[in-house]
Amino acid sequence: MSRIAKYQQSYRQALETLKNNDDVLAVFVFGSMVSGDLWEKSDIDFFVVVKKWAPGITNVYSNETGERIHYKVLSRKEFMALKGFDLKGSFMHRLFAGSRMVLCRDSAIEERFLTGRGYPDVSRNIWTLAYVGKVIKGTDSVRKSLTMGNVYAAYQTLMDTMNWVAMVLINERGYMVSKDNINIATALDDEFRLVFSQLTDPSPTPLSDRVRRVVDWILESLDRDLMHLSKVLLQYLSEHEEPRSAREIQEDPLFFPYHIEVEAILSLLYENKFLKRSVRSLNTPGGSFLIRENVYSL
Repeated sequence: MSRIAKYQQSYRQALETLKNNDDVLAVFVFGSMVSGDLWEKSDIDFFVVVKKWAPGITNVYSNETGERIHYKVLSRKEFMALKGFDLKGSFMHRLFAGSRMVLCRDSAIEERFLTGRGYPDVSRNIWTLAYVGKVIKGTDSVRKSLTMGNVYAAYQTLMDTMNWVAMVLINERGYMVSKDNINIATALDDEFRLVFSQLTDPSPTPLSDRVRRVVDWILESLDRDLMHLSKVLLQYLSEHEEPRSAREIQEDPLFFPYHIEVEAILSLLYENKFLKRSVRSLNTPGGSFLIRENVYSL
C-alpha cells in the first residue's frame, strides 16, 4: 500500500470513530491532509469540538491507526468564543481558513466556522503593516551586525527578514501566509526569487557583499512601495486632526490586537516625506514632565 493510501485509510478510520461519538459536535481537518503536502512524518490533523471539555485547546496524539493522528480538542463554548475568528489573519484564523469541515451536528458551530473564515481588506492591510514593521526592524538589525563585523549573524537575521518580506508579498497578493512563505513568494514574484537565489546560492562573491546587496534591495523596495503598504495607517492619520504618537496609534482599538512596530514605520514615512513630525510633552500620571515624544501628522 502506498504512503498516501495508508494516510487515507487512517484518516477514514479516525473520522469514523469521531462520527460514532455522540459527544463530538464538529470535526475539521487541517494541515497536510488538506494542502496535500504529505510526507512520512506528517500528522493527520483534526479540530474536534465536543459538548464539554476543559478550558482551552488540548493537543492529543495517537498512532493507533498506524499513522500519527493529532487532535486539537475544545469544547463548544470554547469554539464559539475563539478570539482567533475575530482577529482576522491571526494564526488561529489562518488555521480555520485552511481547514475543511467534515462533520457538524450544530448549526451555530457551522455558522461560526463559515462566517469566521473571511478576511476583510482592512484586516489584511493591518497585517501588511505589521509585517512591514518587522521588515524595517530586521534590516536595522542586519545593518548593525554588519557594522559590528558579525557577518554570519547578519546573514541569519537577513534570512528571517526575507521571510517577513515574503509575508508582505503573499498577503498583498491575496493569499494566506503559512510555514512555507519563502517557497510561495518565489513562485509569486520573479524579483524576489532572483534576489533570494543570489543570497543563498553558492557564489564566489563574499557573503558580506551578498547580504549588503539584498538589504539594499529591501530598502529600495520599501521606499518604492511604502505609501501603498502603509495606506491603512495613512488613512487613519487623515481621520485625526491632531498629530498622533506611536503609543496612541498602537493603543487605538483598530491596531491594538496587532503587534506593530509603529514608530519604525512612522519614522520611515517621515524620512520619505510622507508625514510631518513634531514633539509633544508627555507627563506622568502625577503631572510631572517625562519626555517630549514624537508625534506625526499628514
